Amino acid sequence: MPIYMTSVRIDAQRLAEAKTAAVSLARTLQDALWKASTFTDKNLSPEGVAAKRSELAAHFREAASTDLSTLRHNVTSARDYLHKAVAENVTAPIDAGDAIRLEQKWRQAERMLDAGMDLQKVLATADEATTRAILEFGPSWAAATGYRPPTLEEGIGAAFSDADPAAPGAWVTRAAHSRLADVTADPNLAELLRAANAADQQVAVAAPYLEAAQGLVEGRAADLLGAAIASRAAEADAALAAA
Repeated sequence: MPIYMTSVRIDAQRLAEAKTAAVSLARTLQDALWKASTFTDKNLSPEGVAAKRSELAAHFREAASTDLSTLRHNVTSARDYLHKAVAENVTAPIDAGDAIRLEQKWRQAERMLDAGMDLQKVLATADEATTRAILEFGPSWAAATGYRPPTLEEGIGAAFSDADPAAPGAWVTRAAHSRLADVTADPNLAELLRAANAADQQVAVAAPYLEAAQGLVEGRAADLLGAAIASRAAEADAALAAA
């Protein structure tokens, strides 16, 4: 399948800016609601002031709700597009000869795994053919053997996958995509793979602020300090996963 790099780059940029956009939306709405709550007019009765405050708050929430829905849609669509593009461009060969060679490469990797070598180490030196073989056969092997990443850092990567984070195949797929980005001769594929691997992490970093903004829209209190802490924790996890 062709890789539409303009779309890849637009969506990658949207995701890279997702946290900044979510922070701005949450803080702007919080400030607007504070101004609404402190509105006063000496020409209005106390009841009139209260009604105006309620009217202003409702207006700000409605406007923010539209912006929040648009932001959520853009972020989700960008992530989904990148994952779909990867699925369409990283597939097993349909040629019988290539399929045989792919299985042979997996058998070679499997022998190293059976001998006690960790999958991470196998991937660290894998060429493109071996990486594609691991991508094709590795997830099912991991599920069958109960393979789990041996370190916390490796386990973090699976937490950003749409698949069950506990599923060993989720980590294998992510790790193989990362290695394939390093060894492929196709620069467009490498860029797509890196963007897709970063996508879930970027969504996780923006998510606390998106939830804070949602709370404000719905009339609940929002803990922006707590959102900042959660977002920074997600950033730290992403840094460990990329290490």
